[in-house]
Amino acid sequence: MTNNPKKILISTLIATVFIGLGFFVYFGARDYIQGPVIRLSVGRYEPPTEKDVFTVEGNTRNIAFITLNGNPIFTDDNGYFKEQLLLAPGYNIITVEAKDRFGRIKKKAFDLVHIPRSPTVSTETATTTAILRDNRLSASTDSI
Repeated sequence: MTNNPKKILISTLIATVFIGLGFFVYFGARDYIQGPVIRLSVGRYEPPTEKDVFTVEGNTRNIAFITLNGNPIFTDDNGYFKEQLLLAPGYNIITVEAKDRFGRIKKKAFDLVHIPRSPTVSTETATTTAILRDNRLSASTDSI
C-alpha cells in the first residue's frame, strides 16, 4: 500500500482536529475539574495584633457558596470579598469555607492572636481658689 498524499493530509487534519478538541475540552472543563479556589491576602500565621477589628479579604473562583467563620458572605462579580471581624481577646481561628455547585468543599484557616489594649484611665483634678476682697470671700473652682 502506498502512502497517498491525500490520505496523509486527511489523517493529519483528523489528528489535528482531535488534538484541538481535546485541548478545548480540557481548558473548558479545568475549572470544574479543579473545584473551588480560595486565595486570602493573609498568611497562615499572622503576627499578634492590638486591633479589635481585623479585615479578611481575598479572591475566589468556581464557588457557589462561601462562609467566614460559619457566616455567609458575598463576593463581587470577580470573586473578590472583603469582610471585617470583631476579634475575641486571645487566640482566634478564622476559617473561610467555599463550596462549588457539585458539593466539593475547600477550606482555608489562619490563626490570629488578639492582645487587647489596656484601658486608659484619665483623672481630673479640681482647683479651688479663695479670694478675700473688700471683706467678702469669693471662691472659684477650675476643672482640668
